[in-house]
Amino acid sequence: MSSNGGNDSTETLTVSRRGVIASVGTALTLSATPAVAKRDDTTEIPYVVTDDEVLKHKKVPQPWLEHTRHVLHARADLEDPVEPTSGSQSVGVARSSETYGGKPGLKIQVATDARAQSVVPSDVRGVEVEAVEKEDWRTACYYDTPDNITGGLPIEARWEEGGQSYTGWGTAGLPVKDSNGNERLLTADHLWENKPCQSSEGEEATQYTQDFGKVAESQAEPDFALVEKTNSSLSLSDGIHEENRTLSVSGWFPEEAISELVSEGKSVHKMGVTTGKTTGTIDAMNQSLGNGCGNLENRGVVVNGIEVGEGDSGGPMYRIEDVLGTKHAVLVGHTTHATNINDTASCIGEDRDIGRKAAGHAWFHKNNEYDITI
Repeated sequence: MSSNGGNDSTETLTVSRRGVIASVGTALTLSATPAVAKRDDTTEIPYVVTDDEVLKHKKVPQPWLEHTRHVLHARADLEDPVEPTSGSQSVGVARSSETYGGKPGLKIQVATDARAQSVVPSDVRGVEVEAVEKEDWRTACYYDTPDNITGGLPIEARWEEGGQSYTGWGTAGLPVKDSNGNERLLTADHLWENKPCQSSEGEEATQYTQDFGKVAESQAEPDFALVEKTNSSLSLSDGIHEENRTLSVSGWFPEEAISELVSEGKSVHKMGVTTGKTTGTIDAMNQSLGNGCGNLENRGVVVNGIEVGEGDSGGPMYRIEDVLGTKHAVLVGHTTHATNINDTASCIGEDRDIGRKAAGHAWFHKNNEYDITI
C-alpha cells in the first residue's frame, strides 16, 4: 500500500435483485431530501442503496438527522478558509460525545501540523471543532485463482520503464460498471507507481498468474482504477471473496447512512490479500487525508482497530446487513491508505508493513460523481 495504501469450501450467499434503472446521478443525491416518514419525532433515511433503488431504510431521531446535516454544512463552510492558512491535511467529520434524540452526534475534526493547531477555531456554526495532529499515512497471503473474479482477490499492476519490468500488487475492490455500462474491475490507482498523479490508462494487469486486462480509466485523487478484462477465459461476478466463502453485494451506504455508522462507531470489515478479512470500527468520514493526488476528494472514510497492510490496497470495506431477508455485504469504501504501522507479515517471501488504521474512498461518491454502479 502506498502513501496514497486455504480455501476448503465455498459458501455463496445470494439475493433476489430488483430491476436496475440506468440513470443514477441525481437519484442518489439523497442527503438533501431523503424519503421521509415522520412518526414520534423519528425519520426514515435511505440506508442501503444500489443505483436508483433504496433497498433498506433506517429510522433515526429527527433531532439527530437535523444535527448531522448541520455538521456537514458547517464542515463545508470551514474547509476553504482553514486548509490554505493552516496547512491542514483534512477537514472531516468524527463522532462526538454529545447526543441528539438519544443518538451520538458528530463533530468537525481538522488534522493539521502541530504548529498550526492554534489557528483552528474551537467551533463553527455552533459545531465543536477538534484540532488533531495529522497522521503519516503510508505505504500474499490470500492468493486464489478462481474462474469468476470478484472483489477481495489479488490484482497485479504491470509496467515497463527504462527497459525494466515492474509489478505492483494489491486487491480487487469489486466488479463494477463504468458510466457507459462497461464491465470493469475496480482497484487502487496507486498500484501503477510509475505514473504518480497521472492516468494509468493502458497499463497492464494480471490476476495472480493469469493475464487479466488493462486499465481503461483511472482517477488519482479518489485513487481508483477501472480495469478492462481482456482474458476471455475469465468472468466477472458481483461479490466479495473472503478466505473461505463468497459474499453477494447488495449495494452501498449513502452519505447520511455513513454519518449514522460514524456516530454509532459501527463495525466495518475489510478484505485484502495480505491480511485477509479483519474488522474495526468506522470513526470518521468526509476526510481528504492528503495533499494533491490521492487526497480522496474529501470523501474518505476511516476505519480503526483493523489490520491492513501493503497489498490490501484497493480491497473492499463493507458491513454485513440483512437486506430483504438475506444477509449481504454492503459497501462502505475501498482501501487506499494505512497508518499506525506496527507489524509486518511475510507474503510470498517478502515482508510487508501492517497497520491498525485504514482509509478509503466512499462508495456513495463513486456512484454520485463518477456514475459507477454495481
